[in-house]
Amino acid sequence: MVISIVLILAICLLSGTGQAAAQRIKIYRIGYLDPDPRSVNDANLAALQKGLSELGWVEGKNIAFEYRFADGKGPAYDVELARELVRLNVDLIFAASASAQRAREATTKIPIVMIHPIPVETGVVQSLARPGGNVTGLANLAAELSPKRLELLKETIPELARVGVLTPAQRPTWEQASGLMLKEVEAAARSLKLKLHELRVKVDPDKIDLESVFKMAVRERDEGCPGDAIGALW
Repeated sequence: MVISIVLILAICLLSGTGQAAAQRIKIYRIGYLDPDPRSVNDANLAALQKGLSELGWVEGKNIAFEYRFADGKGPAYDVELARELVRLNVDLIFAASASAQRAREATTKIPIVMIHPIPVETGVVQSLARPGGNVTGLANLAAELSPKRLELLKETIPELARVGVLTPAQRPTWEQASGLMLKEVEAAARSLKLKLHELRVKVDPDKIDLESVFKMAVRERDEGCPGDAIGALW
């Protein structure tokens, strides 16, 4: 849903207003770049297409998407997909998470709309207040919120001593972001005198294996988990 809102606003801004642009002959071409498989994005894409159609934007009529999914193959493949969109000279690139970095490296001219957990730390934008360059979009503030969730958990359960923290296993597209967030949580845990137990979650294209992780948390006698924590990456 967040992706849908960000992209809808971007397309409207690109063309002036939805109503005026709908009357133009030009078909706006939008590059859609994501580090994960398309199957992970099915719900977002369906919501996006529905929201756009309600505003008069119909794929194949006045907008056209160039979808590129890296399928978790890593940064090198992601870079090639970003360069391919630049060669196609699309009007706008939407880039999710780590793909925003690749898009930023590929072009300084085509407008980029991103959603990213740590855009400042990874150099995607200069700052949240003044992103600079050709990039704008949304940061989900996961690194800042994860320690706060831990604090709230401790306030709710004062006797809390051991906490399980979800981290994605074998998810290279989130490696940098999850590493930063884990450091923030570890610092908060030290100040709260809590012991952390990292719970590695296997993430397949169509499934997140939470059941086995929570069974492990029970075996290890974890007493809680700070909400989304690193799971905010999903």
